[in-house]
Amino acid sequence: MSERDPAMSRALRDFCAQAPFIPIHIHLTDGRVMDVIHPDFLFLTHSGNLLTIFDPRNSIHTINVGRIVSVSRVAENAESSQPA
Repeated sequence: MSERDPAMSRALRDFCAQAPFIPIHIHLTDGRVMDVIHPDFLFLTHSGNLLTIFDPRNSIHTINVGRIVSVSRVAENAESSQPA
């Protein structure tokens, strides 16, 4: 089954196009969080419905973009987890 989420595809492209790149967390519907530490480790298909992530352990993950709940910068998560 192919799910399209044009807004999420656009957000992923925007995160990866930023210079300098800031590592991101990709939060999935099953509760997993995928880390992307460099834009070369992420590939989004032209149609925008499939995402491939190469993780630091040399594993490859192919994800339907419709299964992504949110994307955040690693630095944002670190700041939000510190007490105010």
